[in-house]
Amino acid sequence: MLLKCGCTEITVCCIRIICDGCYVQKFRQLYDKEKEGQGEASAEIQFAYAWCLVRSKETANLRLGTQLLEGNAFTKVL
Repeated sequence: MLLKCGCTEITVCCIRIICDGCYVQKFRQLYDKEKEGQGEASAEIQFAYAWCLVRSKETANLRLGTQLLEGNAFTKVL
């Protein structure tokens, strides 16, 4: 699976990737949009968002990504 945004292009199969802010923001927007429209995000979007969060350098993102991967309820981080 290839992820693309304005600044970079990465391959998801590479485990050493650090996900930068543009990917986290992109997938958070997709996640929020699906939650608003359908009541919950698809498993694919939830996984992609969680994957970016756990690949982030931010501790809060790591925790939230872990919660999403474990299936816990999503709580907005301000």
